[in-house]
Amino acid sequence: QAALRDRRVPSVLYSSANIFKTHEAAELRDVLAAVAQPGYEKFLRAALCTDALGMTGNDLDRFTRDDRAWETETLRFQEHHQRWRNWGFIQMLRHLAVVHEVRQRLLGFPDGERRLTNLLHLAELLHGACVEHQLGMNGLLKWLGQRMEGTFAGCEEHELRLESDEKAVRIITVHKSKGLEFEVAFCPFVTWKQRELQKTFHDPAAGNRLTRDLSDRNAQKEQREKEARAERLRHFYVAVTRAKHRCAMIWPMKTKDESAPAYLLGSSATVEPSDAIAVAPLRETTAQKWKSPDEQAAGALAARPFRGTIDRTWGIASFTRLVSGRETDPLGEGPLLDPAVEEMAEVKGIHAFRRGAQAGTCLHEILERVDFADLTATPEIVERRLRAYSIEGFDEIVTENIRHLATLPLSDGRDRFRLGEVPNEARKAELEFSFPINSLTTAKLAEAFALEQLPLRLERLQFQLVNGFMNGFIDLTFEHGGRFYFADWKSNWLGPNTRAYRPEALAAEMQHHFYSLQLCLYSVALHRYLRVRKPGYDFEQHFGGAFYIFLRGLDPAQPEKGVYFKRFSGALIEKLSAIFES
Repeated sequence: QAALRDRRVPSVLYSSANIFKTHEAAELRDVLAAVAQPGYEKFLRAALCTDALGMTGNDLDRFTRDDRAWETETLRFQEHHQRWRNWGFIQMLRHLAVVHEVRQRLLGFPDGERRLTNLLHLAELLHGACVEHQLGMNGLLKWLGQRMEGTFAGCEEHELRLESDEKAVRIITVHKSKGLEFEVAFCPFVTWKQRELQKTFHDPAAGNRLTRDLSDRNAQKEQREKEARAERLRHFYVAVTRAKHRCAMIWPMKTKDESAPAYLLGSSATVEPSDAIAVAPLRETTAQKWKSPDEQAAGALAARPFRGTIDRTWGIASFTRLVSGRETDPLGEGPLLDPAVEEMAEVKGIHAFRRGAQAGTCLHEILERVDFADLTATPEIVERRLRAYSIEGFDEIVTENIRHLATLPLSDGRDRFRLGEVPNEARKAELEFSFPINSLTTAKLAEAFALEQLPLRLERLQFQLVNGFMNGFIDLTFEHGGRFYFADWKSNWLGPNTRAYRPEALAAEMQHHFYSLQLCLYSVALHRYLRVRKPGYDFEQHFGGAFYIFLRGLDPAQPEKGVYFKRFSGALIEKLSAIFES
């Protein structure tokens, strides 16, 4: 197969080899180990250097000098880890293959089709194991390791699968070819003879019972040679009768020829050509590359021009997409704290926590895993996630901040409660939603927002006409006292102390970053969700509202700071819901 590949002749190998003994199985194990433990640098480097992900030693050396690039790769694998945990193994692997362009990279190898076939086969087997045995990350890695070590006996589905055999030379053993038929058959090894005879033979004196004589190595040598010759003849017959139209075989000239064709036809030098048999010397090998008839006939390749029209307005929209092109607000209010006071203030505690999107993602991942009704496991969760993001020295501070969040009095104007009073079964982290939108524009949004005169400068938004679906994830959805609420975590840094997170500062931040628009979108999503899932749902009775919680400003002694609560009217939510579909 390697020789054919060197000459660009497509071929496939019919083999009963075990898929778990392949190079692709070892590489997939390395990649899955890195996804299972993205914070373990050794596993991550091993995964990146696989053929599937395509990095080199030079790339790894570059990471030692570029912390930002290394952090980017770490975050990608943390995302894969999160996807595996939330959506399952096969969803994660598909996403990983797309993000890292695994298919394109593997097909770039000379045996790329074989490699890709093996990878897809392994993915199917591992997915089946996950479903059948309810395996988690560590359980699946253990299952794969046991198959690779041969601890468990293989079965038919563990045999290598064929690549696409369309217009390809099929390489197959005589045993495997029994019962098959081909247009043309090449038999290069029909004169092969086993060097050593089998130790066993069928003894005529014992009713042809299979026998092995332990007292004499040369016992019944003539009988053993006879049986070996018969086996060679059977193989020869099977090989030359596989062809429908033409069979070509290689028959070297030897002084002592004990092959099957020599036994039947004499030596190769004495075979006479006929109408059915042609005899010719073997051609000299060349390095010439094979070209298909299409390649020989084809001229210069050129892409066909596309003359259709693509609807650029259709797609998946989100809050981030809607506000990504916003203009700078020339009427910005400026800092809410006196700059001199802010400069002089000592920054400590949660206010000194790292700023930026990655730090916010880290806090979100921690809060996604925390059970506010039972904080026993919180220190361990905090430690693991902070280590994954290489954040040191904030374990106690973040843990204490979560305790403040769990005991913080929340009020919707009717009732006061704490997140610590909400049992785990009454809450849902990262609730994903998708609902259809049709011809969404800023003018339509303004029409709805006029109902409550929201202070949003919608003319700053620059998004084009949007069709398709609105998609997003709500940080926390929960039920308390028969009413449903959602919470959104904000890690925005507004100042060096809780004074910077007073109600008017939060209202300004909500307006400046268009969080009120996000609140509307999420309210519509939760309203639609409850309308479908909650029997007898009534907005006024069951919809509680939204808490936007600014994590750096929490103080249970001053519950009005760091928390922004809003419950829009049912008329606004219904109007928005109708606008999205109109």
